Amino acid sequence: MNRYLILGDSHLVALLDAARELGTARQVPSEDGLFSVHEFVLEAQQAHLVFVMPLAGAPSLVMKYDREGFSMSPAYAAQLRAALALLGAGPVTICSVFFGNEHSAFSIADHPVPFDFLRTPDDAPCPAPVPRQIVPLAVIERKMADLAWRPEVYCRVLKLAFAGQRVLHILPPPPIEDEAQVKGDPEIFGPLFERYPVAPALLRLKVYSVYCRVVEERLRAVGVDIIGAPAAACDNGYLARPYWREATHANGPYGTLILQALGVL
Repeated sequence: MNRYLILGDSHLVALLDAARELGTARQVPSEDGLFSVHEFVLEAQQAHLVFVMPLAGAPSLVMKYDREGFSMSPAYAAQLRAALALLGAGPVTICSVFFGNEHSAFSIADHPVPFDFLRTPDDAPCPAPVPRQIVPLAVIERKMADLAWRPEVYCRVLKLAFAGQRVLHILPPPPIEDEAQVKGDPEIFGPLFERYPVAPALLRLKVYSVYCRVVEERLRAVGVDIIGAPAAACDNGYLARPYWREATHANGPYGTLILQALGVL
């Protein structure tokens, strides 16, 4: 039976919803009450999955930083030891679904000085009614690199904690093109939209593509595998309508496609 330990925060919910469609979860009590833990034994798929998600979503519940650098918080380390005990002996695929909304925080609302950038010399500019300052691609790449350290550090710590096991990181879903959907279910971005309009969809897509490229380059360099957005869930690069949940998150059917990419299905 293939074993999977799936770790993350809000983007993990799509995978958890997909797993619920396949079988009944056993919710495992968290000794300290800080984590949500669900176990699935899927006999037909020959898969054993354990999901662990911090309830409050605070990074300090997962990692700590001191003079020696980043390390796993004691509470999280204890919870993962308990999760491994549930999975039993044998190889385990460690799946990170941490972070992923950094690019949205940067680009979902239009900047006070509207900007654009070109990924290639023949890249399309944003078809927007206002003038846009063209920013060098290198500036956007540096900004995305500043954001990419978070998933990189988490995956480095996971590789140290699970030496010899396969560690992979699941990239976030692409942006939603439809502005009405983004504003209609804005998640944490509602107050931002009271001050600034939603950024052009093409700009959000371009920022997302650079973010994913930078994260993938960094993680592959340290031996972490990558799963990107499934082609079946994309429409001209954007998240296709059947897979929308809110402004930036995908739903259970999207999670099913990710489970397929993982080899669970």
